[in-house]
Amino acid sequence: MFGIHIFPIFLEETIDLPTLRRQNYLHVVGNARSGKVRRKKGNAMAGPDKTPLTDAQREIMEVVWDNNEVTVTQVRDELGKKRDVARNTIQTMIVRLEERGWLKHREEGRTFWYSANRPRTASLGAKVAQMVDRLFGGSPEEMVTALMEYRGLSPEEADRIRSMIDEAEAKETKKKGGRS
Repeated sequence: MFGIHIFPIFLEETIDLPTLRRQNYLHVVGNARSGKVRRKKGNAMAGPDKTPLTDAQREIMEVVWDNNEVTVTQVRDELGKKRDVARNTIQTMIVRLEERGWLKHREEGRTFWYSANRPRTASLGAKVAQMVDRLFGGSPEEMVTALMEYRGLSPEEADRIRSMIDEAEAKETKKKGGRS
């Protein structure tokens, strides 16, 4: 019925919500006694979400990247230094980040320890791509031109950028050569 399936779960089994979410289930319908879960729409085999992080998600990920491994309480305490945040809000956002492939967790007793599943550079890359699309009409050349005209480049920076371009071109050539 409209892509939503209800599956019974035996009452003897423990309902591990994060596991259900990883297995493409969205949330428990009713309460745990009803033992029903709603299946999430979409392709369970889809790749990681490539959309940029929101500011709030990025803030959580910064705490994770800075501390390597955290609990929900630790994230709440860290973000609570700047403003009031509810534990449930942090929990929900962390679960969403795990669903999107940004976080992974391990269990220690009843405590979930979260760590980054993607490097900090993945977030920066998505933000830069978004900036190029929005501010420069999708043209990296326009972005580089604006950077050089506004700020300029030292000879050392120009050399490092040339080396990075050479490396990227070599990788691309190697990729194309390997497919032929």
